[in-house]
Amino acid sequence: MLVAVGSENPVKLKAVEGALKKLGLEAKVIGKAVPSGVSEIPFEEEVFEGAKNRVEGLERLLRADLYVGLESGIFLYENRLFMQSVAYAKGFGRSSFGLSPGFELPIKPEEFKKDRKVFFEFMRRFGEDLGKREGLVGRLTKGIITRREFCELAVIMALSKIFNEEFLG
Repeated sequence: MLVAVGSENPVKLKAVEGALKKLGLEAKVIGKAVPSGVSEIPFEEEVFEGAKNRVEGLERLLRADLYVGLESGIFLYENRLFMQSVAYAKGFGRSSFGLSPGFELPIKPEEFKKDRKVFFEFMRRFGEDLGKREGLVGRLTKGIITRREFCELAVIMALSKIFNEEFLG
């Protein structure tokens, strides 16, 4: 099985490989950078749109058995901001979204809504290229959950519907 991922970020590629392995699926995973078509810091529905746009971009570029798009972003609930990853998987005549766990950000929603770059200011406290390493989740959980694991869970959730439907009829 050939699996195309809408990113060349090694963390995302390892997340997809890990999810497939945990589901007992053998595959060759390739990454290709494609635009998400959403804001640099996706908010609410944009997170879902970004993951789906990555898959649609991949489909125009190459043929694969399964396509996976991953997008991390921010959600608002009860005047609190949360970070979560969304995976979108498409293949075998099916498609599905999956979500990672989420964690609350210590950023005031009104500041974020006024200027989303406040998120990057917060991230800079932890160093450069955090998204290609342990991620913010890794820093905030003291390494208990890394960004790879965070994304991997979203991919498992998306793939669980695709591959379980095959057995359910």
